[in-house]
Amino acid sequence: MNQTLIKAYKIIFGQEPLAELKDWEVATRILHKWSVPKIGEDLAKECIFAIVNHIKYPSEATTHLIVGEAEEKGVELFPEIGVRDPSMDVYEWLENKYWESKNKENGSSEIKIK
Repeated sequence: MNQTLIKAYKIIFGQEPLAELKDWEVATRILHKWSVPKIGEDLAKECIFAIVNHIKYPSEATTHLIVGEAEEKGVELFPEIGVRDPSMDVYEWLENKYWESKNKENGSSEIKIK
Protein backbone atom coordinates (compact mmCIF):
# COMPACT_ATOMS: atom_id res chain seq x y z
CA MET A 1 0.00 0.00 0.00
CA ASN A 2 1.20 3.52 -0.80
CA GLN A 3 2.95 4.91 2.30
CA THR A 4 1.99 8.52 1.58
CA LEU A 5 -1.68 7.58 1.48
CA ILE A 6 -1.37 5.55 4.68
CA LYS A 7 0.19 8.53 6.44
CA ALA A 8 -2.59 10.90 5.30
CA TYR A 9 -5.30 8.35 6.11
CA LYS A 10 -3.97 7.95 9.66
CA ILE A 11 -4.06 11.71 10.21
CA ILE A 12 -7.55 12.12 8.75
CA PHE A 13 -9.21 9.04 10.25
CA GLY A 14 -7.06 8.36 13.33
CA GLN A 15 -6.25 4.81 12.25
CA GLU A 16 -4.60 2.86 9.46
CA PRO A 17 -6.71 1.85 6.47
CA LEU A 18 -7.94 -1.72 6.39
CA ALA A 19 -5.34 -4.00 4.83
CA GLU A 20 -7.77 -5.28 2.20
CA LEU A 21 -8.35 -1.80 0.74
CA LYS A 22 -6.68 -1.03 -2.56
CA ASP A 23 -4.70 2.20 -2.95
CA TRP A 24 -7.41 3.72 -5.14
CA GLU A 25 -10.02 3.00 -2.44
CA VAL A 26 -7.86 4.68 0.20
CA ALA A 27 -7.35 7.61 -2.17
CA THR A 28 -11.11 7.98 -2.61
CA ARG A 29 -11.69 8.08 1.14
CA ILE A 30 -8.92 10.65 1.62
CA LEU A 31 -10.34 12.87 -1.12
CA HIS A 32 -13.83 12.74 0.41
CA LYS A 33 -12.47 14.02 3.75
CA TRP A 34 -9.81 16.26 2.16
CA SER A 35 -8.40 18.90 4.49
CA VAL A 36 -5.11 20.59 3.68
CA PRO A 37 -4.97 22.30 7.11
CA LYS A 38 -5.37 18.90 8.80
CA ILE A 39 -2.75 16.93 6.83
CA GLY A 40 -0.41 19.81 6.01
CA GLU A 41 0.56 21.28 2.68
CA ASP A 42 3.54 19.00 2.00
CA LEU A 43 1.64 15.78 2.69
CA ALA A 44 -1.32 17.12 0.69
CA LYS A 45 0.95 17.70 -2.31
CA GLU A 46 2.48 14.25 -1.92
CA CYS A 47 -1.02 12.72 -1.80
CA ILE A 48 -2.00 14.48 -5.01
CA PHE A 49 1.18 13.22 -6.69
CA ALA A 50 0.53 9.67 -5.47
CA ILE A 51 -3.10 9.72 -6.60
CA VAL A 52 -2.43 11.30 -10.00
CA ASN A 53 0.95 9.79 -10.90
CA HIS A 54 1.45 6.49 -9.07
CA ILE A 55 -1.73 4.59 -8.24
CA LYS A 56 -3.19 1.85 -10.42
CA TYR A 57 -6.94 1.99 -10.99
CA PRO A 58 -9.33 -0.84 -11.90
CA SER A 59 -10.87 0.94 -14.90
CA GLU A 60 -10.59 4.02 -17.06
CA ALA A 61 -13.83 5.39 -15.60
CA THR A 62 -12.49 5.04 -12.04
CA THR A 63 -9.22 6.67 -13.10
CA HIS A 64 -11.05 9.66 -14.57
CA LEU A 65 -13.25 10.03 -11.52
CA ILE A 66 -10.56 9.84 -8.82
CA VAL A 67 -7.71 11.50 -10.71
CA GLY A 68 -10.08 14.25 -11.84
CA GLU A 69 -11.05 14.99 -8.25
CA ALA A 70 -7.40 14.98 -7.16
CA GLU A 71 -6.44 17.32 -10.02
CA GLU A 72 -9.17 19.75 -8.98
CA LYS A 73 -7.98 19.71 -5.37
CA GLY A 74 -4.41 20.17 -6.56
CA VAL A 75 -5.24 23.50 -8.17
CA GLU A 76 -5.43 25.09 -4.70
CA LEU A 77 -1.97 23.71 -3.83
CA PHE A 78 -0.26 24.69 -7.06
CA PRO A 79 -1.07 28.26 -8.10
CA GLU A 80 1.43 27.93 -10.95
CA ILE A 81 -1.07 25.69 -12.75
CA GLY A 82 -3.27 28.70 -13.41
CA VAL A 83 -6.03 26.65 -15.08
CA ARG A 84 -8.94 24.64 -13.76
CA ASP A 85 -8.27 21.63 -16.00
CA PRO A 86 -4.65 20.50 -15.49
CA SER A 87 -3.46 17.30 -17.12
CA MET A 88 -1.59 14.38 -15.59
CA ASP A 89 1.54 15.56 -17.43
CA VAL A 90 1.41 18.84 -15.49
CA TYR A 91 1.33 16.92 -12.21
CA GLU A 92 4.27 14.78 -13.27
CA TRP A 93 6.26 17.97 -13.95
CA LEU A 94 5.11 19.49 -10.62
CA GLU A 95 6.14 16.37 -8.74
CA ASN A 96 9.64 16.46 -10.23
CA LYS A 97 9.91 20.15 -9.37
CA TYR A 98 8.62 19.51 -5.82
CA TRP A 99 11.16 16.77 -5.06
CA GLU A 100 14.01 18.81 -6.56
CA SER A 101 13.06 21.66 -4.22
CA LYS A 102 12.79 19.32 -1.21
CA ASN A 103 16.18 17.79 -2.00
CA LYS A 104 17.76 21.24 -2.16
CA GLU A 105 16.21 22.14 1.20
CA ASN A 106 17.67 18.98 2.70
CA GLY A 107 21.04 19.38 1.01
CA SER A 108 20.62 16.16 -0.91
CA SER A 109 21.32 15.53 -4.56
CA GLU A 110 19.34 12.30 -4.43
CA ILE A 111 16.16 12.21 -6.52
CA LYS A 112 13.20 10.76 -4.65
CA ILE A 113 11.11 8.34 -6.69
CA LYS A 114 7.83 7.08 -5.31
